Amino acid sequence: MAGCGLTTVPAALTDAVPEGVAIRPVRGGAQEQRRLLLARFPGQPRDAVLLGAEALRSAALDTDAPP
Repeated sequence: MAGCGLTTVPAALTDAVPEGVAIRPVRGGAQEQRRLLLARFPGQPRDAVLLGAEALRSAALDTDAPP
């Protein structure tokens, strides 16, 4: 099955998938847990990197954000 893949997609992104990609609903499974990973080059990060990382962290932890 070369060239195939499987992932979950938030409902808000279903309209943005490329042509030829099939979206199927998944029901009845365990609640999904998402992880956000940020990588950077070694050394002291620039202020922009720190600000961007904090913005991502805040957004990921925002429990009031719409699903």
